[in-house]
Amino acid sequence: MKTNRVLIFAATVLSALAFHPAFAQVVTYDWTGVVTADVDSYPSVSCDSKCGETISGTYTLNYGAGNSNSGTPGDSSGSDSWNVTSASGSTYAGYPANAPFVFTTTSNNNIFNYSTITTGTYENVSGICNCNGTNSMETQEIVMIPYGNGNEIQEGSGFALTAASGGPSAFDSNGFPTYSAGLASATGYFSSNGIYVSYDITSMTEVSPTPLPPSAWMMLSGLIGLGFVTYKKR
Repeated sequence: MKTNRVLIFAATVLSALAFHPAFAQVVTYDWTGVVTADVDSYPSVSCDSKCGETISGTYTLNYGAGNSNSGTPGDSSGSDSWNVTSASGSTYAGYPANAPFVFTTTSNNNIFNYSTITTGTYENVSGICNCNGTNSMETQEIVMIPYGNGNEIQEGSGFALTAASGGPSAFDSNGFPTYSAGLASATGYFSSNGIYVSYDITSMTEVSPTPLPPSAWMMLSGLIGLGFVTYKKR
């Protein structure tokens, strides 16, 4: 009976861990949206031929890449703001020349093909924040790409989840986005070489696995080992 109780307890712990995944610093999401502006000359934002069509892609958030941070990600007290930012390039003294991004985007469909450029830039900044302490969430990445004679191309993307007054937070206790119908708004954009696309987000689903922490597996192994020892004593 003791063996059974130990093994049942171990199974219960494993089940709890499965339904309460550990914090992961890198998470990817599939998203879909509806185009609200499609222009060939920013900033003259207007509704061109693609407005109303479906757009989709991925967001990847990497909290471990931050090199200029403040506050505590996931703080939803409503009285504090937080941000996780990565800056690099020749114009940011004291930062790495090629720092990893904390936020990147892709979109590959018939509306707009985009992928954050993470190499070959001389300046980039990417960030995730609860910028004003209202439990809303914003992300952004901006890169500057040289192409000769002192000229440059600027590209960027981002999304914003705005919490409604008295409604649910736009992020969880770890600072990752929680898209829901209870938000006041959910929007995103791309800007690339004079082309600008904005959209309303209609879904956001986590697709990357969140592994169990090593301590959880150690605890589970210990419980199973205890059950085996108890069995041998019998």
